[in-house]
Amino acid sequence: MRFAVFIGCYVVHTSPPLLNLLGLLAERAEVDVYVEGVKDAWPTVLLKKGVRFHRMNRDVPPIRETKHDVFITIDPLGIRLCQQLFPGAQMVHYSLELYVRGDIHCESGSVEHSLEFKHLIHALMIQSPERARVFIKEYELPQSIPLCILPITFEEPVEDSRSDYLRRRYGIRNDQSIALHFGETTGKYNVVNIARAFKGLSNWVAIFHGYGLPGYKLHFEQYLRKNHLDNVIISEEFCHDIRDTYRIIASADVGLAWYNNVTVNLGTAGRSSGKIAAYLRRGIPVIGNRSRSMIEALEETSCGIAVKHEGEIPSALSRIQQDYDHFRAAALKTYQDVHHFPTHADRVFQFLTAEGRG
Repeated sequence: MRFAVFIGCYVVHTSPPLLNLLGLLAERAEVDVYVEGVKDAWPTVLLKKGVRFHRMNRDVPPIRETKHDVFITIDPLGIRLCQQLFPGAQMVHYSLELYVRGDIHCESGSVEHSLEFKHLIHALMIQSPERARVFIKEYELPQSIPLCILPITFEEPVEDSRSDYLRRRYGIRNDQSIALHFGETTGKYNVVNIARAFKGLSNWVAIFHGYGLPGYKLHFEQYLRKNHLDNVIISEEFCHDIRDTYRIIASADVGLAWYNNVTVNLGTAGRSSGKIAAYLRRGIPVIGNRSRSMIEALEETSCGIAVKHEGEIPSALSRIQQDYDHFRAAALKTYQDVHHFPTHADRVFQFLTAEGRG
């Protein structure tokens, strides 16, 4: 069997879901990956498995003959690229980022353009039933469309060892616990309000680690100084390799994940959140904002707490500390059951081979 996968403006080597999918296909079939708008080098691990990458642009004419059995598109730009190269191809669509019309975080017009080909989407992979409902409504797909629910996944198994890296790096006392906000440090993740929740919590240190826009980062630092939030740290460290993140996450006692409902993609983040999956892999309980997707991801699995507002963070921290072993065990189990790709691999391949042929 031969698969064709289409990706537009999406960096493959930093996307565990894409690495997992392409690696699975390469182990069991032949794979051609058509990519537009990405200048990065191809992942060595996939090249060694025999994945064939093809760098495309918008001037490439249609390819009239194909030996591919299944066409998989990634996000709206993948749909457009597929139909540019293979007009009329029936597609299995894999939605990684949930975009809708008018979304400012998606390339201008890409959703509208991809909607021209909605009648050619005959199967869907997506991270949760909630996101599936949104996508099906946006693309006016039949409710009976074949559907595969695949939360964000990592290849690595659970790892319950701890690290003292952050404690040593920042001189954190042994009687203080560490709450880690890993990832982008910007307003859409409510970092200032989250930091405010740690005022007066002398037994906790909050660490914000990740890229921040220079202007916003300066505002954040000034806010911390003005309000004497001495137990809040903004990390300056930059991770050049995903493996560098492991010791950082393993240093935390609790993970923080906050997704403001500024886009449908963020508002339904729960089981599509790589941040949450990374915490759970290390057995780190999570505190997040209260939304349907976060309740599903955290509270229904007992691996964390979804709070209504930042002011509830202190009480959530206290609840987790009081029953820490329970939350930690649930975090590890949730990662294994929900976010570990080998758990889903056979099911995903069977779906693609059965439904992909149209």
